[in-house]
Amino acid sequence: MGLGRVWSTLQIPHYTPFFTANFAQFLFSHVAMMSMYWLMTSLTDSRFYITLVSFFQGVTVFVLSPWGGVIADRVSKKNLLVIGRLGMVALVVVMGALVEAGVAKIVHLWIGSVVGGVIMSLMQPASQTFVYDLVGRDRLENAVALNATAGGVANVFGPAAGGMIVAAVGVASSFFIAGAGMFMAAGLLLAIPVAGRTVRTIERQHPVEEIREGFAWVWNDRGVRLVMLASCMALFNGAISSMRPVYARFVLDVGEVGLGWMSASHGAGTVLMAVVLAMLPRFRFVGLWITGGMFGFALCILLYSFAFSYSYILFVEFLLGATGQIWNVTVMAGLQLAVPEQMRGRVISMVFMAAQLGFVGQPIVGALADRFGDQIALGIFGAIPSVVLFLMLLTRSSVLRRVGESAPS
Repeated sequence: MGLGRVWSTLQIPHYTPFFTANFAQFLFSHVAMMSMYWLMTSLTDSRFYITLVSFFQGVTVFVLSPWGGVIADRVSKKNLLVIGRLGMVALVVVMGALVEAGVAKIVHLWIGSVVGGVIMSLMQPASQTFVYDLVGRDRLENAVALNATAGGVANVFGPAAGGMIVAAVGVASSFFIAGAGMFMAAGLLLAIPVAGRTVRTIERQHPVEEIREGFAWVWNDRGVRLVMLASCMALFNGAISSMRPVYARFVLDVGEVGLGWMSASHGAGTVLMAVVLAMLPRFRFVGLWITGGMFGFALCILLYSFAFSYSYILFVEFLLGATGQIWNVTVMAGLQLAVPEQMRGRVISMVFMAAQLGFVGQPIVGALADRFGDQIALGIFGAIPSVVLFLMLLTRSSVLRRVGESAPS
């Protein structure tokens, strides 16, 4: 029955081209990410400066995501995705040119992270809600999980390939290869005839008022409000993104290929969990799944801080991928089904806002690492959300169980 649901979802017209385009985008984005990781650890050994790359991008996405949600609820999502992906192509090609010319500085990565944040703010709400437009309510959870499977497979092969490409041809060429792959992914989207426009049942308001309306709806629903609070623990959980290259280079000393396999192990966990979730019928108790996934991820961050061997870290990376995927799939699918259709983009944009808090926390963990050491800093950032989320599951489980149990009109 589970495989049947997967197969029937893939048979929905136009979903498979979207799935393929996303896989290509995910794969080559990881090649670009590996190039960026190795470049920034080559330009500076300051943990604080390294984490600022993610911080600037996170702040940009945090500020602009609500506007991206409003835009996604108003215009063609397909066009937004194509424009955004072409923008990412231009960004990575420029970074490659700077490296090739020998003039790349850490400040260029900071500027690039802001530009990338602007593009992501437009693309992310559109990408998630476009799935709904392609497959409808009945197959949304399976389609989101399948999309996450594509991302997970790319997480396995992309970082490993990226690490080997960087080692073989250098950072500049790796950026150019990533740009070519992303260009292909943008082209694949053009073959999809579905524009992806939200059907409005009420008269449009001023964009600021629509943003306020979205926040008010989330605040007034107690269960969704708790889910958003749980997702805000990304403030701490996001530390792993910037600390992973730090651990690879300075704690474990495994080089760029070792860093690639660390990310690949993480990807393997996301693949396995995404496949499992794709075969399940509609989720029940979405709020518990979302909060539990974030709790498991926080525990894994705490375990990561011990880092007594490379093989141990590979295992924890696998667990991080699996628990993170639980949160990813359940929050992206569950919340779209729990909110009114005309504000899906706005509410999903708030999820991305919460996720960007991880980038806000990264300079803090970087400063702590410079002062107290990498492992102590990461341990603190794992312990705090673990305690908060455990208490939330212990004391608010009855409220979380009711999230999404009745579909709003």
